[in-house]
Amino acid sequence: DYQKATDYYEKALKEMPENYQIRNDIVKMYIKLGQFNAAKLIIQTSLKHIQMRSASESQTDVAEVGALIMLAEIYENEGNNAIELKEVLLKAKDNQIKIINRTSGLREVEKE
Repeated sequence: DYQKATDYYEKALKEMPENYQIRNDIVKMYIKLGQFNAAKLIIQTSLKHIQMRSASESQTDVAEVGALIMLAEIYENEGNNAIELKEVLLKAKDNQIKIINRTSGLREVEKE
């Protein structure tokens, strides 16, 4: 039962508000339930938390990409404006490129 699972995740989120996995899981539940506004609210909160953290933290970059992809999924399910959907996907792509470039730089240092 998705509603029961959502209630469980809501309680867990209150206890661990910085846990991105819990946030992602509850967003997925809300999407399955068609509760897109609730899902967007959690994603927007996640993105605010992520933006307050250090830009050099790869974990937050990965979390931001995940949140943006889920936001794009919501926009697609809602039938929202294609421009809005494209903007979110492009931002996710830019972040993925940043992660790849940072990871590639680390690999170069390891080879030396």
